[in-house]
Amino acid sequence: MKDSTAIHPVILEVARTYNLNIANGVPAEKIHIAAVIHGGLVQAILSEEAYQKKYQTSNPNLAAIKALENAGDKFYVCGQSMGFYNHSSKHITPLVKMAISAKTTFIILDQMGYSYLNVSDD
Repeated sequence: MKDSTAIHPVILEVARTYNLNIANGVPAEKIHIAAVIHGGLVQAILSEEAYQKKYQTSNPNLAAIKALENAGDKFYVCGQSMGFYNHSSKHITPLVKMAISAKTTFIILDQMGYSYLNVSDD
């Protein structure tokens, strides 16, 4: 992560996507966002304790994720990425649900009617 004291740009982009829909008159109850965290972004969803240990600062992403969850957004993390970065479920915030992989999660969400929108540079 470039700046461990700032909300990760991808988390901000999820919020921006939600806010753009609201600004364009979409009722909140009609907005269903599912964010799939994978690759290096797993560092942004570390629990407060794990984040403090790694970056010696509080995790600024947790409040944003909590606010988005309260708005109805869902967050999933790729189990393959977790393994690659040597993290277990105890290292991440409980606000994010573990998934087998990002690929299978994308397929399942597609079958549920979600549209894919890449908000990451990765």
